[in-house]
Amino acid sequence: MGQQDFVDLDVAALATGLGTTEYHLRRMFSSLAGMPLPEYVRCQVSADVDPDYAEGSELTYLHGVAVTEAADIPADLDVIEVPAGTWAVFRTEGGYPAALQSVWAATATDRFPSNPWRLRPGPSLVSILDRTEDFSTATCELWLPVERA
Repeated sequence: MGQQDFVDLDVAALATGLGTTEYHLRRMFSSLAGMPLPEYVRCQVSADVDPDYAEGSELTYLHGVAVTEAADIPADLDVIEVPAGTWAVFRTEGGYPAALQSVWAATATDRFPSNPWRLRPGPSLVSILDRTEDFSTATCELWLPVERA
């Protein structure tokens, strides 16, 4: 869903599609998410979203390694500074890339809506901890920069 989809959310039609009333949908949503549906929608439609997080935007994709400030970096490589901060780390293992994609989806649908955290500016990191030779399965960690909402 893009920002426009949240703004145009037809709660009555959604409730009907789910086989319930708008009243019960709003109550159930509030109970599960810990906030009323309108507040949740306002949180999702945010003007300060990092451009890499906007649905449908181009993705900045980098391979990288952590180095110290004293490291001698070849001139043809880019350097990005990653400031200290809080990170949410989600570990997964299984079929690759399906398991990693499931973790990405779960952060948006399950984890962030039900917790007092939101993404902050910074890179999202994927660490491949272990993998089969053909890369059909892997153990990965998804690191997301977060801050209290």
